[in-house]
Amino acid sequence: MESETSTLGPAVKRHWLWRLWPLYAVVGVFALLYLFTGGRGGIGQFNPHTLQSRSQSEITILLGQLPVYRSSFNYYDRPLLQELLKRGYVKPEEDRDRWDWVFHWNDAWKGGYGIWYDTLSRHDEALIDWTRANPALAKIFWSEAFRYMRSEYEVDQQTGRDLLQMGWKASDEAALRKLIHELRVDALQWARLSDSPAEKSYAEAEYQKLWPRKSRR
Repeated sequence: MESETSTLGPAVKRHWLWRLWPLYAVVGVFALLYLFTGGRGGIGQFNPHTLQSRSQSEITILLGQLPVYRSSFNYYDRPLLQELLKRGYVKPEEDRDRWDWVFHWNDAWKGGYGIWYDTLSRHDEALIDWTRANPALAKIFWSEAFRYMRSEYEVDQQTGRDLLQMGWKASDEAALRKLIHELRVDALQWARLSDSPAEKSYAEAEYQKLWPRKSRR
């Protein structure tokens, strides 16, 4: 009995090793792909309703084309948002599961930076200084920018993106309000040609608010 058991033991082990070879092959392929085409990346997102920011790292293969691992999210506060909250220019709203891209970079994703990256990262120090130096303008600028950026309609978000890019360069309140009106008109004119019926209908209604038709007698 002992000799029979000792004879079967190695055979059973070889059988299980043989059955596991596809797993070893897959692991080997991934190891080679990572060795020759692997890289790292990062993702940053921002919720305009809750004012939360989060980021995660990623590991990719095929020169960034395929992510094979992404870390859990790291939540943190941004200095610019803390300044706006302290001054009461913007307030968090109820939690909505909407996360806008701030950045996304890896070997394949070039130029993965949007308007939130410019606002919250690239120009954050300049915007903090401008906000402190121009409280009256800043109150209008930030309230209007977030009002549009929090909308579900693309035309509103486009207005908000343009405003975030150009509004803080206005010289005075009159110039800022004129700019907001011009950006709004331009965005609505394009949105009236949208392929989306809901977007087109909304844009038409908003456009008529800017240019109300005179009632006929």
